[in-house]
Amino acid sequence: MIEYDVLGQIGLDNCVAARVCTGTANHHLLLDAGGDCLQQLRRPQVYATIGVLFSHFHFDHYAGFDELLRAVWNRNGPLLQVIGPPGTCQVLQHRLQGYLWNNAPGQPGGFRVSEFDGQTLQTIRLLTTEKFEIAHAEPVVETSSLVWEHDDFAVHAIQLDHGTPSIGYRIQEPDSVSVQENQLAEMGLRRGPWLKSLKDSRFPDTDTVNVEGIPYELGQLRQSLLLKKRGTSLGYLTDFRADDQAVRHQLRQVFFELDVLICENNYRNDERELAVQNHHLTASEVGRLALELQPQDLVLFHVSDRYYGQELLDQLEEVRVHYPRARFPQDWQKKIERQCQRAKIQETDSARSTGSAAGDIVD
Repeated sequence: MIEYDVLGQIGLDNCVAARVCTGTANHHLLLDAGGDCLQQLRRPQVYATIGVLFSHFHFDHYAGFDELLRAVWNRNGPLLQVIGPPGTCQVLQHRLQGYLWNNAPGQPGGFRVSEFDGQTLQTIRLLTTEKFEIAHAEPVVETSSLVWEHDDFAVHAIQLDHGTPSIGYRIQEPDSVSVQENQLAEMGLRRGPWLKSLKDSRFPDTDTVNVEGIPYELGQLRQSLLLKKRGTSLGYLTDFRADDQAVRHQLRQVFFELDVLICENNYRNDERELAVQNHHLTASEVGRLALELQPQDLVLFHVSDRYYGQELLDQLEEVRVHYPRARFPQDWQKKIERQCQRAKIQETDSARSTGSAAGDIVD
């Protein structure tokens, strides 16, 4: 299962904290690191972060990185994985070099930093004990989308255009296969080592396996005994235009039929010229893109500070014209509704004040 929280305030910096929960482990990931966003997380959760996926390095997506750095710079265990657009290796090393590390030698920890250009993945390792001075390069990997393969999840990426490269991410759990105990009992079969072959996809359906001396075809047993469950998925798209058909084709390949798509909603429809100028989407463009990608749940975030209260609800409706399942994060929805209530109270008070003043003039 993949859980998530949208961090940050409405109209200010945002990012997403994701958790891949396997039942035996929780893997904590960050998608971007906006200013003040990580303050919403408990310290142990920040410390447990194993990876940061940066879309790009504008202030509002990167300003909170130091909060993470303070928690993990000398942490034991695997290096923290950082992935981002072209230039990420240089950006991270320069950021780290901006601090004094006289106490770093002998300390554990460090970063494994990868940058994705849409075709290749270049990776370096920066170690705390070396004061992050040496970039240990790993072999360049050719890849169309896979940028991180973990035992319990995979991360796929696409390079988009924000006037600068901006990376969109898909976090995907592997499909799971379980044995239906009731079917096993009905067939009179007992558990044993043969079940490993049954669940191992490397063995073709035409192979046979002996169960208590009786040969069975794997394909027949799989059809009767196995229950396949699709792994959950989460997509993250922010700060980009998608006018080109080739880009939309790539988006469909990587982001089709997500469980959750978290997507920017930066401009209302009547400000399309500004959206194009600043390389963002309008509300209707978000809705039409979702219609192509068909996520189960479309969560809108990264809205402009130019909108407030009812304007945000109007913007949401512009998305819902095309994709009715669109919504804001639940806590945002409540805050926006309170903004609307305050605005109505202010309007009422203003009208009363105006009426009283007019009455005074008449008197």
